[in-house]
Amino acid sequence: MRELTVAAALENAGRSILRRSVSGEPRGVLCAMGVCFECRMDIGGVPHRRACMEMEGSRRPAVDPRDQVHEVECDVAVVGAGPAGIAAACRAAEAGARTVLLDENPAPGGQIHRHLPGQPAPEGARAWLERLAASGAELRSGWSVVDADAAAESSSPRFRFRLFAEDDGALLSVRASRVVLATGARELFLPFPGWTLPGVMGAGGAQAMAKMGADFRGRSAVVAGSGPLLLRSRPISRRPAPKSRSSRNRRVSSGSRASPRSSRSFRASSWRPRVIGAVSFRRRTAPAHGSRRPTAESGSKRSR
Repeated sequence: MRELTVAAALENAGRSILRRSVSGEPRGVLCAMGVCFECRMDIGGVPHRRACMEMEGSRRPAVDPRDQVHEVECDVAVVGAGPAGIAAACRAAEAGARTVLLDENPAPGGQIHRHLPGQPAPEGARAWLERLAASGAELRSGWSVVDADAAAESSSPRFRFRLFAEDDGALLSVRASRVVLATGARELFLPFPGWTLPGVMGAGGAQAMAKMGADFRGRSAVVAGSGPLLLRSRPISRRPAPKSRSSRNRRVSSGSRASPRSSRSFRASSWRPRVIGAVSFRRRTAPAHGSRRPTAESGSKRSR
């Protein structure tokens, strides 16, 4: 049976409302990468868990963190196991440094190469993941770094920094001589009326949900914005629908105004493959309408 996140499982079951705000308004998945905390809910009796980060069927025991403190010392601690973090960890470990790579996702790859645990990694990530495995760097997936300070006490004065990470109630203390932060980026959401309704999510969020098991096939989508990230989100709902699924609306928004091109996307050295890719996406996806921007989204419980 294929693993998937709690958020993806609930989406596939037709449940998009995950919680209600303090004023009673419905809330659902927005970023789908553990940053916005809009999808937090009670999971397994533990409140305020992020549904987009929890695997279906996972159990979090009630553990006193003081009874589960792990100590690690290293030369280089890398926070974030995306492409940049993996590259940094590989170079450090291959140079002979004891390296620890921390990431809160269940599998390395970051948002670019996000994939389910136990499933084959995207083709573009396999060479780097094989290099990481052979480098000697210690990978600790599922650990969220929650605090950092200067290491006041250590068995060696060369450990200048101390990181604290949490997973399943356990606490990890990492003392390191050097720290590399490769925590990536997130979408910038520009609010408009109705943007918090369940069913409205970022383009990157829609991709993250699909990569973690959500099935959007056969649904229509309104993609607001332009650029490579949004172009790649359009084919998600254009795949052939399974016979057992009916079509439902799905709004995907970047919260940004549509523009002919992204100012950072077309550089002199790489414009040709980007143009070819854009034309290819355009042929495979729905019509695009320029010079428009989202002003409001309607719906009493979810977008419609």
